[in-house]
Amino acid sequence: MRFLIVILGVMLIILAGCAKANNPADTSVMELMGSIPTVGNPLNIDVSPTKIYVAEDLAGVSIINRSNFQRTWYTQVIGRDGTIRDLYRIKNISAVDNEHLLFVNEVDQADEIQIINTLEHPDTLTIIDTAIGGTGGITDMKFAAITDTTSLYSIEGTIVNGKEFQWGGYSRELDAWYGFTQNIALPTFLGGFALTNQYIYLAAKQRGLMILDRTSGAIVSEFDLPGEANKIAIQGNYAYVACRQEGLQVIDITNINNPIKVYSFDTTGYASSISVNDHYALVGSGGGGYYLFDILNPHKIRLLENNVSIGYVNDVVIDGSDAIVATRDQGILVYRLP
Repeated sequence: MRFLIVILGVMLIILAGCAKANNPADTSVMELMGSIPTVGNPLNIDVSPTKIYVAEDLAGVSIINRSNFQRTWYTQVIGRDGTIRDLYRIKNISAVDNEHLLFVNEVDQADEIQIINTLEHPDTLTIIDTAIGGTGGITDMKFAAITDTTSLYSIEGTIVNGKEFQWGGYSRELDAWYGFTQNIALPTFLGGFALTNQYIYLAAKQRGLMILDRTSGAIVSEFDLPGEANKIAIQGNYAYVACRQEGLQVIDITNINNPIKVYSFDTTGYASSISVNDHYALVGSGGGGYYLFDILNPHKIRLLENNVSIGYVNDVVIDGSDAIVATRDQGILVYRLP
């Protein structure tokens, strides 16, 4: 009996040692620079070099100054007719900072994207136009400036909702939204997207990764992934996908017609957001907190940190040397990357 107890004790020591050696959560590699409480649940964030824009669900919109972490909270906007409108349920947000425009997905009564001027009345934001039609059930949304001077538009807007990918344009000169001029119906539900000049990359829920030709909208290839593909980011020749029940999946897309999976990591919680640069990948995994990976060599990816102490993570963004994390329990957290 004494011999058996000794053996069990040795085994427990060995197992404990192994667990500690393989658990990067024991040490934090990112430095916390700022913690900004929010009133609502920060579901979605966008960033510029100077600001953080926050969709706070039932509590409106916040704009945070990145230099001092001061937060301005908005629960109302001035409508196009001059009347005051309440902000009720804000699910998605995207900013074109150099144009002083904010695109806000309001889903309380009629799903729409409010196009807001942030400069004219900084104390009470002003709606200058509204995008409606095909704007229900948006799961991902991004607006960005167009650098092509021959384009009719100055800003492009892209959304995925339900089974549709949609692209449209906005003219800053006329302060007018021209509608979604490209509409691609897909045979599956969509979670997120990423764009290059030539291709559309879709996180296609239970269908995994789907790659489309950007000009024709034709499906170029598909790649089955475990779990549900929620969000996707492209860095170089690799697609990084947050796959709900199955964590991070990394696919080599060098041969666009024959993608190859090179890495997989099953996070705890539900992997629902992802952001990458040339060195790091940051995954928001719901109740599993955030996961930071070193992706400098995509074929030898290393997990650097998993932080669960911050509570439920809704969204993550890597921008420059900062990692911005939107949490249900602690608001917006700003970290310095290692």
